[in-house]
Amino acid sequence: MKLTFAILLSLFLFLGCKDGKTATAALVKKEEVNPLTFIPADFQFVASVDMERTLSIPGLSDRLRYEAKRKPSLQIVPIDEVEHLYLAAGSGAESEDKGGVFIAKLKKTTDLEKIIKGYEEKFKKNKDVIISKKEFKDKFIYTIRDKKQELAVCQVNPDMLVSGPLDKVLLSLQCEDKNISTSEDLKKLMKINDGDSVKIYLLSAENIGSILQQLKFFDQLVISGTPTDKGGKLTLVSLCEDRETAEKAKNALLLVQTILMFNIGKYTAPEDLKVETVETSTTGTADLNAEALKELFIKK
Repeated sequence: MKLTFAILLSLFLFLGCKDGKTATAALVKKEEVNPLTFIPADFQFVASVDMERTLSIPGLSDRLRYEAKRKPSLQIVPIDEVEHLYLAAGSGAESEDKGGVFIAKLKKTTDLEKIIKGYEEKFKKNKDVIISKKEFKDKFIYTIRDKKQELAVCQVNPDMLVSGPLDKVLLSLQCEDKNISTSEDLKKLMKINDGDSVKIYLLSAENIGSILQQLKFFDQLVISGTPTDKGGKLTLVSLCEDRETAEKAKNALLLVQTILMFNIGKYTAPEDLKVETVETSTTGTADLNAEALKELFIKK
């Protein structure tokens, strides 16, 4: 649960500003582009978010909109203008350290140059906000920096932006045919709970990061969530090398279940939380009502 929130929060670091503008005629007609083609083939962490459905999960929309306002100088487009959002990184640890690349599929075409010009005007009296422009092949990369963070963003299609640390944006633009879209491991993981609105895939247990240390008994991991009539359902599937490891994963998830019951027990029945092992796979589910989700997500 903590991991799901941490990843979702990082997904929104460059969302929330209300200065988005529609595209001008100077932009070419948008084409269908697979966002996965901007993720390097050797990356081991991928998160995928259907924005509209995910923001309908009780409590989550309120918390993410609250957090998005904390860094106004690094916000690029409004949350409500994003159709689908991806975060990818070399590992789970790298994603924790804000080292990932974001790919935002927008609901409509957008003129990034106009947005940047709006930022220059908005922050022209703030010397802590520095905006610059770099040319890369046939595209432009804009960087926006304040006292604590720097964000690079590039428009790769009239309805798609790539954003993140400059080095990761460059990796994304350079991967071309060496991208993760053909990964058989990712294709296999994407079939698990493929209808869920938010999905987090770890293709490897190496360098998983501090948040996942208590759940380190896996070879590959899928975490997903989706809105329900009741509220929302969260699922974690641990794929293990053998049955013994799967049992260790089960014990780790039972500990997480105990912690969840301690935090939201007054809104949750024991049968709402389940952990089971089938052969070499262990699955934990939390079928939560709106009150339990609000308790978890909304800032007190």
